[in-house]
Amino acid sequence: MRAYSVLEALATRHTVTCLVVPLWDPRGQTDVPAATAALAEVVLAPPGPAYAVHRRLLSRAWYRRLAAHASARLGPSPLESVVVPSTVGASRLAGRRFANVHAFRLCTAPFAAPFLDGARLSIDLDDLEGEARRRIARLPDTDPAMARALEAEAALADVLLRHWQRRADLLPVASEQDRATAQRGFDGTVLLAPNVVQPPPTVPPLPSDPPHCILFVGGLDYPPNRDAVTWLAREIVPALGRIETPPWKLYFVGAGGPTLLASLGARDPRLVAYDAVPDVAPLLARARAAVVPLRAGGGTRIKVLEALAYARPVVATTVGAEGLDLTGGTHLLIGDDAAAIATHLASLLRDDHLATRLGAAGRGRVLEAYTPEALARALASV
Repeated sequence: MRAYSVLEALATRHTVTCLVVPLWDPRGQTDVPAATAALAEVVLAPPGPAYAVHRRLLSRAWYRRLAAHASARLGPSPLESVVVPSTVGASRLAGRRFANVHAFRLCTAPFAAPFLDGARLSIDLDDLEGEARRRIARLPDTDPAMARALEAEAALADVLLRHWQRRADLLPVASEQDRATAQRGFDGTVLLAPNVVQPPPTVPPLPSDPPHCILFVGGLDYPPNRDAVTWLAREIVPALGRIETPPWKLYFVGAGGPTLLASLGARDPRLVAYDAVPDVAPLLARARAAVVPLRAGGGTRIKVLEALAYARPVVATTVGAEGLDLTGGTHLLIGDDAAAIATHLASLLRDDHLATRLGAAGRGRVLEAYTPEALARALASV
């Protein structure tokens, strides 16, 4: 979502060529959305079989440690340095010159190398990958082998960030916290470019008739989201169940939701899981509140902005609300243990005035600072 929002903002001021590199598919197969093609000239450049071998090896902790060790001395992974220029050079962009080159996340930065002659390079960090992986490694249910692998990934991400800090002119980030960290050791500009959503022009009234819908949205292939659902099912929901409230149901929405809920052995009939849905708007319209109990992650949480854009009050952890210019008690409610989150949810279920006030204030803040127009203003210097 962030990549498209940035592309949309850049296309308002520039003629854009979008180099699509399907890093995760060794066959180079991808579907480019029609909306993307409407904004830019799209060039598909599969990275080739050698790069696919490199990506597969990155699943091995020993290879990540070796890559981090080599990169600390030689720059980006030597395999990337060899494979990327020859692959991209074979595309129809060979010989083209650009005034500005914008790479989305560190993993795409090597693909920018053939086009940097005379160009200004910006790398959208989205989040600080090294710190995000360390946080995931510290989650309660992360097994020791996975934790070691994540620490190795974090070390490699740190090395690559330092390398590309030496080459980049501009580093857009999603939060003030990330801006302070990315600025260390960087002589260029670190630009705050917030994550954004497109708020609906109007929103339906907050539902007042029980059973109330509490909503959690997030892809469950992402470990912090899996951890959040596990924490909800094992601790937060039982704590909420001990508080007298109007009837409610908690909906988990995201790829793998039903499978994860079944694996947790959750038998509470108030827990309902959906797989990924094409549009969360109908669920947000039905929601009394959204809950974002994340204990790890990086950047900022678009799921918080989506709920607030619909004037749905949010209960989040400090990590869940991190990086967003929101005030606890004014725009949302914040709790960092199961009892506090359950108490906040109970308050929203019982108190129509509180739920309506927080939802309206949250929507107002999104309209002020987290719209595509706000992102376009932030990227005006790119």
